[in-house]
Amino acid sequence: MKDIDLIAYKIEAYDSDDFIKDLSRNGVSYLVILFNPGSGYSIVSNVIENQKGKTKLLTPMVEVNFVWIIYVILFPLTFLIDYILVSFKISLLVRKYKPHNAFVDNTFVAFHFARLRKKTKIKNLIYGSHDWFDIRTKSLNFSNFLSHCFAYLFLSFDYYVCGSSDVVLNHTELVQENRDRFWKRNIVSGMEYLYRPHLTPIVGNKSFSQSLSKNKIIFLGRATKFSGLGLTLNAINGTDYEINIVGHPEKDIVNKLLELDNMKKNFKHLGFCDRSYFYEICFQSIAGIALITSDEVHTVYTIPSKVVDYLRCGIPVICTKNIGPFSDVIMKYNIGLVIEPNKDEIVKAFDCARSKEKYFADNIKTFFKEYPFSNFLDFLELNK
Repeated sequence: MKDIDLIAYKIEAYDSDDFIKDLSRNGVSYLVILFNPGSGYSIVSNVIENQKGKTKLLTPMVEVNFVWIIYVILFPLTFLIDYILVSFKISLLVRKYKPHNAFVDNTFVAFHFARLRKKTKIKNLIYGSHDWFDIRTKSLNFSNFLSHCFAYLFLSFDYYVCGSSDVVLNHTELVQENRDRFWKRNIVSGMEYLYRPHLTPIVGNKSFSQSLSKNKIIFLGRATKFSGLGLTLNAINGTDYEINIVGHPEKDIVNKLLELDNMKKNFKHLGFCDRSYFYEICFQSIAGIALITSDEVHTVYTIPSKVVDYLRCGIPVICTKNIGPFSDVIMKYNIGLVIEPNKDEIVKAFDCARSKEKYFADNIKTFFKEYPFSNFLDFLELNK
């Protein structure tokens, strides 16, 4: 079998579709392993015989719905089992298809690729570093201790991968700055770039003729106590605004919301759903929210997926500064509102999004035309 150009391991996110389309339209032979936290692993490829769409590889080994003590005990074990199984499958695929390039946007899987390339034909390892886990501990409770341990594990794997990769792609400058500051030197042995994944808007049916009657807001993702969901619901209590929650808020948040009878008309909890379905929910909305209320959340170093998903559907983002570097992009292109997390600001932002729906939609179109997205093919070694 002929060697292929690329094997990739990607977290399924806002850039997955464009990533695969760009490879296809440029004649790259590829095999992409996609990981979705809800549905497990699948393969998308143009080299596997009789390939139709996605091929199921594995399913998640554990759900997060266990009581906390069972989850804490089981997670390290299930993570290790899943890591071994996926690494074994990756090794088989690499030996069979002999890729010249490998792209990985998960630090732990990148570690396996860094070791694997020594025995294979992988000439060019590209590491997509889109996150950073701070080792600061604010308090000494058990949960923070576990997060502290995970951060150190992440840092050690990241150190090895940065020294073993030919190209390191940082999704924000903050990731690079924090890494250099922590190690007190640049640990990247190859080339290092700021990487902005290529994105295209998603076209849907959206009418502005009845903008004054629209009242839907969308919250996408996994809500925590720092997501501002309770604050937002308090702010819109007594108004006609309604939030569609697409995702799984932490159980104590859901329980508190359900206890508030006077707020039940202001939100619907839809749970996680297929990506195409939450796009439809976005098309029915006037705005998406990403109100991070604490600077302790690690998203301050990266780009939250929900923010880009909102923009791809043509709706503005109502956010706080704590979403990270992308808040500056939102202000520069006027594709949303960056606010303080308080009731008055939230309601004013929703009123603004409703009254200026076409204004924001036009600005979002301009953003996709003018934003300096990166070309992933520039980092590949292709034998054309």
